[in-house]
Amino acid sequence: MDEIPQRSSGTLLGMTSRSNPSYLPAVVLMGLTLVAAVMLDAGMSRWFAQHRVHGEMSNLLEAAEHFGTPFGQLMILLTILIASGWRDLRVLRVFLCATAAGMSANVIKLMVARARPRDLNLVDSDFTLAPGFDGMFPFGAGGSAMQSFPSAHTASAFGFAVVMSWAWPAARIPFFVIASLTGIQRICSTAHYPSDVIFGAALGWMVGTAFISWRPLCNYFGKLEADPTAAMPWLKRLQNSSAAPDDEASQPEEVAVPSRRRAA
Repeated sequence: MDEIPQRSSGTLLGMTSRSNPSYLPAVVLMGLTLVAAVMLDAGMSRWFAQHRVHGEMSNLLEAAEHFGTPFGQLMILLTILIASGWRDLRVLRVFLCATAAGMSANVIKLMVARARPRDLNLVDSDFTLAPGFDGMFPFGAGGSAMQSFPSAHTASAFGFAVVMSWAWPAARIPFFVIASLTGIQRICSTAHYPSDVIFGAALGWMVGTAFISWRPLCNYFGKLEADPTAAMPWLKRLQNSSAAPDDEASQPEEVAVPSRRRAA
């Protein structure tokens, strides 16, 4: 059976200094969040409220949305896991990162009240700057309609793309293209403002970078990916306990063969 390719030795988890992750893109994206809130949110959201995307472009964006959902991510990772013969445990790091990025966005939603574009009459209103914001710490008041900031789909998609790019760097460009399409879908469907999506991308990038550079996480996942039983001792005990009866059952029974007396 072929071995899973191992990363070359380097600084952290085999990553060379040229491939070390950086938080700088997240900082840039956070700055762009402010620009978008002031210059883009009202105009773009008003335009998409009046001009829906149709046809094949709509189908493409709807498909890309699942790059930022747990079910879509699980389908991708399960395919990779099966293709690897159930041995490439990097998929666990990828999925947990995407989940953590999405949950981080959901926590922020509980602290910032912002009406979604589809739940705000932008067409007949005169909103110009950062529309939809309605106070702090609502803790879920108003439900999903007041949880526009930030985009959890986009945060999860970008966290997913960051760690997927670390694991399979040859496909990094397609990963980030699809993650970007996820964010575009959220804007076109009037579920989010551009600033929601840009901040979600920044948050996903930060979480993804932590999963491939923060030493405690890297140490744990590095052990898990190299030897699952080293990081999860209970798994080894479970394997040993389940293997013992099977070994006994697999032993062939001895059959007594009667000896024949030699005829005189």
